[in-house]
Amino acid sequence: MTLPLVPEPRGPVTSPHGVQAGCPPLAVPEPGPFRHVETLYLPEPGQPSADCDLVGACTGRQSSAPHFDFLLGDRWMEPAQFTPDRLYWGRWILAHQLSFITWRLLGQALGRLSAALSPAGSDTEVLVARVVELTELHSLLFMYAGSCPPEVYVATIRPAMARQHPAFTGQWARDYWPIPVLLRSLQESAPAEVTGPVDSAVRFNHQVHRAVGARLVPDEKSLWKASEHEDATSAQSADLADGFDCYFTTVRRPVCSASVLAQYLRRLGQAAADLRTHGLYGAAAPPISAFVPSPERERAKAMEYEAEELLRRAGRAVWAHAPA
Repeated sequence: MTLPLVPEPRGPVTSPHGVQAGCPPLAVPEPGPFRHVETLYLPEPGQPSADCDLVGACTGRQSSAPHFDFLLGDRWMEPAQFTPDRLYWGRWILAHQLSFITWRLLGQALGRLSAALSPAGSDTEVLVARVVELTELHSLLFMYAGSCPPEVYVATIRPAMARQHPAFTGQWARDYWPIPVLLRSLQESAPAEVTGPVDSAVRFNHQVHRAVGARLVPDEKSLWKASEHEDATSAQSADLADGFDCYFTTVRRPVCSASVLAQYLRRLGQAAADLRTHGLYGAAAPPISAFVPSPERERAKAMEYEAEELLRRAGRAVWAHAPA
């Protein structure tokens, strides 16, 4: 099955307030069930958020409120709309788009935590909890992306990545590039009561990542490891990162923070609606938790069981941390 790398363009959608829910010409579609792959618009990492031209209409929470309501609401999709190929292809793209924004939020949280340690601030415990929360969310997104049956991954998703580049790898995700640097800095400068919970969440994240690979690619050979281009493609290259963005239908351009928030909440709501309708695995077996080492296997099972609620909880946390 051949699947498009770029979705059909969509026209602007107005909010209940009669204005575009995003910075012109970006309009975040109105809340609704996950039906197709949508383009994600993000600034370059480190680029400040754009000023919104719709002052008073797209600032603060106004443009994001309908998406938050959808995340908490009861508007689900019809399960008959999707073939397995289309469903799991959509999950693969949606989970990665959510990961891009999650990494951005995690980078911001790590930066705030490091700043609070010099000198030690009273909100350190809250900031540590936020870093752990976002890291755990990314572990869940690994599970959501990797929930497809291995045969669908091998027949549909992996060949599409290979067509984009024979050594296609997550190392080209530009939103992730700052995270290892920030984590190393934290480990070198923070006390054990800070690094302990963060290190635990990061270790679990790596275990889930490896478990997804073991489930989908039993020979443990990723495209990057199997490629003759391995050495030449390991660097942080803007061209390779552009190709990675293209595959996951992501466009880099100035975007205001309210539009990023609306896109994030929209996608969290879509993923939660998907899980409510189809479950995490459907008929696919075995689960990812079966490939997680035994000390953390129960933790992985709990995450699988609570996946839908964890996505909703993540949306509530993002909303709580958003500018008023």
